[in-house]
Amino acid sequence: MKSEPLNRIAQATRLCGVLITSLSFKQDAWSRPVRPANYLRLLSLALLIPVSVTAQGIEDYQQMAAENNTEVRAAFQQYLASLEVEAQVGTLPDPEVAFAYFISPIETRVGPQQARISLSQMFPWFGSLSDRRSISEARAKAEYEVFQETRNRKNAHRTL
Repeated sequence: MKSEPLNRIAQATRLCGVLITSLSFKQDAWSRPVRPANYLRLLSLALLIPVSVTAQGIEDYQQMAAENNTEVRAAFQQYLASLEVEAQVGTLPDPEVAFAYFISPIETRVGPQQARISLSQMFPWFGSLSDRRSISEARAKAEYEVFQETRNRKNAHRTL
């Protein structure tokens, strides 16, 4: 990663700052006073740490801007959401289970009824599931094209 040398420089300067602030001008029974000349030696030692710095090109900044652009990210997330809808549309509706308890028994032809349990499943008309799935695929492709167009438009603005 190209920002690694910059991280090393930042860490070295933080280390120097910590060392400098930890030294004190006060004299107590366990230490001797620190002179300003020692600070300069410590600072020059920190500057001698070998660090290679590489410059970043405009392409790197453009790539970073494209990755962090909120409009492009939103278009990509819309595309991912449309892919998830496709899996949901192509399934059967959930089955329904119903339970009923009667406080006073209901008289029917076969005798008194105290409770009732029913299970039902709705089945769509023939071919409607595949039609919904193909419509969802087309919407996902359209969302992908919107994402591509947004990304290309943002890249075109940067190259001008």
